[in-house]
Amino acid sequence: KCGFEDEFYTENIEVFKNKKIEYLTLMIVKRKGL
Repeated sequence: KCGFEDEFYTENIEVFKNKKIEYLTLMIVKRKGL
């Protein structure tokens, strides 16, 4: 149970990081007007 929860949590963190990076990239692109 603990292992599964840890794995799920870690996966969510990775997804969150990826979405954050995509969001920041989008903001930079918008600011540059590309």
